[in-house]
Amino acid sequence: MSTPKQPLAGIRFIVAARQSRKPRAGEKVEFPIEAQDGRARSWAEAEGGECVGLAADFKSGTVAPWDRPHTREWVSETGEKIHDYDAIVATKTDRISRGKDEDFSTIEAWAVRNQKKIIIVGPDGGIQYPARHDSDFWQWTATKRQARLEWESIRERSMNRQADLRARGKLSGGATPFGYDVSGTKYDKTLKPNDIGREWVPQIFERVKKGEPLAAIAKWLDSEGVKPRFGQKWSAKSIAQIIRNHTYVGQRKADEIVNGKRLRGQGVIRIEVEPLVEPTLWLAANNRLDNAPRGGRRGPKNWQPALLTGTLFCGNCGAPMYRLKVRGEYVYYRCHGHLPQPRGCGTLVTESLLDSIVDESMRANDMWVYEWTFEPGEEAQIQAEIDRIRLNLRDLPTSGLSDDDEDAERERLRAVRRELESQIADARPDRWEKGVVLKDDRTPLTEAERWKNADLDGRRLLLREYRVTFAWSEERTPIVTMAPLWAVSETP
Repeated sequence: MSTPKQPLAGIRFIVAARQSRKPRAGEKVEFPIEAQDGRARSWAEAEGGECVGLAADFKSGTVAPWDRPHTREWVSETGEKIHDYDAIVATKTDRISRGKDEDFSTIEAWAVRNQKKIIIVGPDGGIQYPARHDSDFWQWTATKRQARLEWESIRERSMNRQADLRARGKLSGGATPFGYDVSGTKYDKTLKPNDIGREWVPQIFERVKKGEPLAAIAKWLDSEGVKPRFGQKWSAKSIAQIIRNHTYVGQRKADEIVNGKRLRGQGVIRIEVEPLVEPTLWLAANNRLDNAPRGGRRGPKNWQPALLTGTLFCGNCGAPMYRLKVRGEYVYYRCHGHLPQPRGCGTLVTESLLDSIVDESMRANDMWVYEWTFEPGEEAQIQAEIDRIRLNLRDLPTSGLSDDDEDAERERLRAVRRELESQIADARPDRWEKGVVLKDDRTPLTEAERWKNADLDGRRLLLREYRVTFAWSEERTPIVTMAPLWAVSETP
C-alpha cells in the first residue's frame, strides 16, 4: 500500500505542548514552549497539515487535558474552539497524558465522540488514534503505557531525591514562607531569614499574642507598605498561616517519604532553619489564635461598623443581635435567632439608645484591666532538646570523628536523650497567668480609662472581651448586662 507524500493534507491541527518553565507566583508571562514541541509543529506542517493553534501548559503529567489552564478551552465540548481543528499533534504521548489506562480510555472516548484525531510525531503521518491500521493500534497502545511508566519512574526518582535531601537537613522544595529566602546550590539549599522577616514577623506574632484581630493586622501591614509573599494584599487567612507555620520557630515540617511514596500527615520530619521568633512567643500566639472569640458578621461596605456587632446577645433567647436599617432611616439592633434556621424572637432596640447605654456604662466602669501572660511549660522545651539530639545523632557519621570517638559521642547523646524522655511525663504543662495592667505610675489601669482613650475600632475590640445582653422589662425599660469574659475564664 502506497503512502501519500503528505498524509496530513487538509487537516487543521493544534499542538499539545509544554512550557519551558513554570511561572512563578505573580508572573503574568507566557513562557516559550519546549524545542521538541516546536519541531512537532514543523513536522505536521511538512506532512501537509495546517496549524491553527497552540495549547501549551506547564501543568501536564496525569492531569487531563480539560483540567489544564490553556488546553481546556480547546477541548471543552461546550466551547467554540473545539470546532476550529481536526487533530491534536504532540511530539510524545506524554503531552496528552501520563495517566492510567482508564484515563486514556476517557481521552479516546472524547476523540471518537468529537471526531478528533490524536497524532504522535512519527513516520508516515505519525501514530494516530483512532487507528488507521494495526500498526497505529499497537504503537498507540505501547506509547501510552510507556508514558505512564516514564511518569512513575520520574516520580520515584524525584521522591527519593527529596527524601535524601530531607535526611541531610536540606530544603527539598515547597513554598518559601514570608520573611525567608532560599539560599544555597541546587542540592544544598536551605531557608535564610531576610531583613523584611526579621523586622515584621516578630511584630506579627506579638500582635496576635495580644489578641489583635487578624483582619486588623492585615490592614496594618498593607498600610505600612509590607507586601505578602503571594498576592498584593494581606488577609486574615495569610496572617493565620504565618502563625501556624513551624518554620518561624526553626522547624521546617515536611511529610516523610518511604519507598518513593509520600506519607501525607504521617511521619513528619523537621528540617532545622534559623528561627524568627522564640518558641515562647510562637506558642503564645498559637494559643491565642486557638482561643480567639468569633468575630461578628461584616456589615454593609458603605456603613461604619456597629459598636456592638459580635458582642451583643438577646436577653430573652440568647441569640445574637445584629444591626438593621429600616427604610434607610431608622437603625436598630434586632434578635437574629439561632442557626440553622434563624428566626428572631422579636427583640428590637434602636442603635443610638443601646450604644449610649453601653458608652455610659463603660465610662463609669472602674474595674481594673487584666491581661493574660503565657507561661510556657517544660514539655515543649524538653521535646525540642530531644529533637536536637536526634539531629545530632543523625549527623554523627559526617562529623569527622574517629570510630571510637563517634561511638562514645553516640552513647553520650543517647544517654541524654533517655534522661530527657523520662522527664516528659512529669514536665510542667503550659499555662496562662492573669494579671493587672499597670500604668506608668504603677497604678492599675481601669476599663473607663481604656474606653475613653480608644476610637471606634478600639472600642469594638475592647467589647470583644465582654458579653453584652439586652432585653426589655415589663415596663418597657431597657435591661442591659455586661459580663467580662475574663472574669470567668481560666484561659484567654
